[in-house]
Amino acid sequence: PTEKLQAITYVASPGTGVTTTDRDKAFIMKGGVKVYGGYDGSTGVRDVLTNISILSGDLNNDNVASDGDCYHVVSSRNNVNDAVLDGFTIQHGYANGAASLSGSGTTGTSRLTVAQFNGGAIALRGADNAMTFSNLIIKDNYASDYAGGLALYISGTRTFTFNNIVFVNNESGAEAGAARIYSSSGTPTVNISNSKFISNKAASRGGAIYAFGSTTTGY
Repeated sequence: PTEKLQAITYVASPGTGVTTTDRDKAFIMKGGVKVYGGYDGSTGVRDVLTNISILSGDLNNDNVASDGDCYHVVSSRNNVNDAVLDGFTIQHGYANGAASLSGSGTTGTSRLTVAQFNGGAIALRGADNAMTFSNLIIKDNYASDYAGGLALYISGTRTFTFNNIVFVNNESGAEAGAARIYSSSGTPTVNISNSKFISNKAASRGGAIYAFGSTTTGY
């Protein structure tokens, strides 16, 4: 990955800025943009099982999730409506930072940011968004706080869809080894189908999934 959400981070309170590093780079999803992997480079035939497409956070090239790798492999803040991520292996994210990254380009509280210590593979946050994930292997990612695999912070009334996803060997130092789903307001819906959770672990609760919210959320 080569892009950052925003070059201002916050440590403990608004206005406490630190310069971002290469570890803040991620593949950043955009509203309406559909990204597909699994194509043969010469024939153009798509077969996600044969033509492995990898999104990796392995900045230090040691082929494992470790200190020095990207905090998040895939990320987004604000509008990701109708975006699609389909046909990839997402691996070697290592979310063990201490700051939070703003996606709006303005100063504010850490509550409105994506934290460096959550969501090693995928960290998404935004109001009333909807996105579709299909045919993914999310493996070998780590977060020091929560969500070694997926950190989904949602609100509003829209639906996030996950179909044919394999979460394998993701780990968190607190809760949600594979996926943490949190609803801050509204009545969003998360649909997970035809998916597997294998050998994920968390230090406290939710080895596979930890889902909760401050309002009613449909799962």
